Amino acid sequence: MPDAKGGFDCLYEVLAGHEKLALAVSGGSDSTALMFLTAQWARQNERLDDFCVLTVDHALRENSDREAGEVCSWARALGFECHVLVWQHDGHSSRVQEKARAGRYELMGRWCADHNVAGIITAHNRDDQAETLLMRLARGSGVDGLAAMRAGAQLFGVEVFRPLLGVSREDLQAVLQQAGHGWIDDPSNDDSRFERVRVRGIMSVLEAAGIDADSINLSASRLQRASVALEDVTDQFMASSVTVFDSGHCEVDRPAFEELADDIAIRVLTRLLEWAGGGSEPLRMAKVERLYETLAESEQHTLAGARIAMRKGCFLIGREFGRIEAGPATGVKVWDNRFVFSHHQDVQPYGVFIENDDRQRPAHLPFFVACSLPVFVEKNKKTKASVVPHLDFIEADGVKLRSLPKGVGKANAFRR
Repeated sequence: MPDAKGGFDCLYEVLAGHEKLALAVSGGSDSTALMFLTAQWARQNERLDDFCVLTVDHALRENSDREAGEVCSWARALGFECHVLVWQHDGHSSRVQEKARAGRYELMGRWCADHNVAGIITAHNRDDQAETLLMRLARGSGVDGLAAMRAGAQLFGVEVFRPLLGVSREDLQAVLQQAGHGWIDDPSNDDSRFERVRVRGIMSVLEAAGIDADSINLSASRLQRASVALEDVTDQFMASSVTVFDSGHCEVDRPAFEELADDIAIRVLTRLLEWAGGGSEPLRMAKVERLYETLAESEQHTLAGARIAMRKGCFLIGREFGRIEAGPATGVKVWDNRFVFSHHQDVQPYGVFIENDDRQRPAHLPFFVACSLPVFVEKNKKTKASVVPHLDFIEADGVKLRSLPKGVGKANAFRR
C-alpha cells in the first residue's frame, strides 16, 4: 500500500486547496476508502466541517435505499454530514450504467450549485483508468478518448476532482482492511452484461501478455499530453478566427479554417456545434467527421441541433429552429441551454411569430438565427411576439449568452 504521505498526496493537495468539497461515495471499496482517508486528513487539520458526503440511490435494484443509508451511517461516524440523492426515473433497459452515471453527476452537480460547494471528489483509480482506455479503444476513440480520464474535469456545471488515478484498487482496499472498515460489494460488478465488467475480466489475460494497468495508464498519460497540445492549437484558432454574437451564433473565417489540419478543424467544428446546438451531451466524433468531409459540398448543414450556413469568406453556425421546443417555457431564467435572463420569463422562439411580426430584422442577422432568438411572451398573445430582446434593444443585462465556446474570449464576442 502507498505510504500515507506519498501515495495519497494528490488527494491531500485537493483537500488543502479548496474550502468546501463533496465526496461522491457509493459504498464500494474505492469510494469508502476515499471517505476514510479524507476523514483522517480533515480530522488532523481540523477541517471536518469543510467536507460532506453525497451518495446517490439509483433505485435500480432492491435494497438500494438501505445501502445509501449505510453509507450515511459510515459518513456520520467519521464526522461528515451526508446527503442521499435519489435518481428519479421510469426504469431503464439499455445503456443502464451510462445513464446512471449521467444521472448521478447531474444530481450531484445541481446539489453543489444549490449549496455553494466548489466541487466533487471521486474515487476513480488506476484500474478504472485502464478499463476506461480499453473500453474507448473498443469504440475506435481518437486521441481525446484514449487519453481516458483527467485528474480534473467539468461535468454538468460542477468541478470534478479525481486525485486517486495513480492509486490501485488493491491499495484502496488495503486502507479499509487495515482499519477494519467494511464496504459494500455491488452485484453489478459481477454482471457480464456490462461492458466494464467484461473488460475487467480480461485484465488478467492482458497482464499475462505484459500489458498491465501501469503500462496502459502510461499510454493514457502520454495521450493526454498530446491532447493538451492539440487543444492549445485549437484555442489559438478560436481566439483569432471565430467571432461570436450575442444572438447565439458565430462566424468562422473560412479561408483560415480551410488551412487547418483535419484534426484541428474537427475540434473547432465540435466545439461550435455543441455550443450553438444548446445540447448537454458531447458529440460523437464520427458524426462530426462525416460532416467535415462534406462541408464544402453544400451551403447548408445541420447536426446536433445546430445549423451551418456556408458563405464565400466565412461560414455561420447557429441554433436550428426546428429543434427548439415551440411551446412556451414558463417562468425560466435559462432557456434552450443558451440564454440567461435577469428575471424569470415566459419564453418562446421567435420563429413561431416571425412571419406575422412587423419588426425590422437587421440585414446582418441571418433569418435562421433570428428564428432561434428568445421572445418574452404574454400569455394572452398567441399570434404576435411581445418582446424580442435582441430586436427591441433591451439592456444588456436583460438577456445574455449562457456561455462562450471554449477558446473564444470576450474580446471576440460582440453585440449586434
